[in-house]
Amino acid sequence: SPNHTHVSYAEMALKAGKHILVEKPFAMKSSDAQRVFTLAQEKGCLAYTNQNRRFDADFLILQDIIESGKLGTLI
Repeated sequence: SPNHTHVSYAEMALKAGKHILVEKPFAMKSSDAQRVFTLAQEKGCLAYTNQNRRFDADFLILQDIIESGKLGTLI
């Protein structure tokens, strides 16, 4: 989801009693992040953040192929 939705979605999940794993950036302001962690503690839920790097290798391979010229001129 877009960065600005992370806090609101996290809060909705916590209010439903769900553990959360939030993609970086966890929140746009530290006060929002603190509010989420406080809510998680109140609900007895876990709150974690994650940085998704699963596409890095694919991007780097594609970048190498494009730069090699093997595909010709790309439009």
